[in-house]
Amino acid sequence: MQAEVRRQAEGQTPGAVVLRNPGTQAVLGLALWQGDAIWPETSLVDVFCHPEQWGRAGELLAALPLPAGQRYVAFSDATCPAKHAVLKAAGFLQVAVLPKRISAQRGGAERVDVMQWEK
Repeated sequence: MQAEVRRQAEGQTPGAVVLRNPGTQAVLGLALWQGDAIWPETSLVDVFCHPEQWGRAGELLAALPLPAGQRYVAFSDATCPAKHAVLKAAGFLQVAVLPKRISAQRGGAERVDVMQWEK
């Protein structure tokens, strides 16, 4: 399957890039950013892909038009080493671990660590 990366349509906020299946238009991956409401000159960045498309996540992140002169912050949970690798490859450094911060599954009792990354 040949998937294609698309930026937001002209005139829309340039904060997202989408990986789509060109035949079905199904979303296979997404990278986005938004300004942080609390910290000045800081943008929150996220990337997520269908399990079979993590190999394209670096391409998505590289295509994301990030605002210049910002500190970029991203989060990942301990169960997604593919996301950790993509963030590292993009120049993010792990700066903190928030222990047992979120449930591993919706409504589940098992909690997992969340890593904070910055660039």
